Amino acid sequence: MNAIIISTGGIRLDAELNNSPTARAIWEALPIEAGARIRIERA
Repeated sequence: MNAIIISTGGIRLDAELNNSPTARAIWEALPIEAGARIRIERA
């Protein structure tokens, strides 16, 4: 299994990718950097 770190803002998550085809594709695409906007709607 391959160990990865997922971080955003002040949060850091340690994770492991299994041996599935999807996990292998993610591993081969690393590093991945992206931004996101969060929209919160209040009722």
